[in-house]
Amino acid sequence: MAEPTDSLRDNPVYTPRAQSRKEQKGMDIIEKMDPRAFTEYLNKYGNTICGRHPIGVLLQAIARLQSQSNAPRMSMKFLKYAQSSQCMNLQDSSVSYASASLVFE
Repeated sequence: MAEPTDSLRDNPVYTPRAQSRKEQKGMDIIEKMDPRAFTEYLNKYGNTICGRHPIGVLLQAIARLQSQSNAPRMSMKFLKYAQSSQCMNLQDSSVSYASASLVFE
């Protein structure tokens, strides 16, 4: 049996690239403005998104507005994504930042 390791290289699920892909999936779902899919994403990945509750409220409000017959067209697009640092071992931490725009057409 292999010895436990602290190296991210031996734990690919925790690499910065894997983290970015997981976060990109979440942002893709938010851009689709689908509150149910966002909840499923949170449950599946356990990603600790700061602001997940306000994001969920916003997505629910958008869904409610879109259900009305005279609803304006809306689109959401992420404008910027950055990480505070790259994790090099399992003790490291990183915070990701993202900004998005909701446009009423």
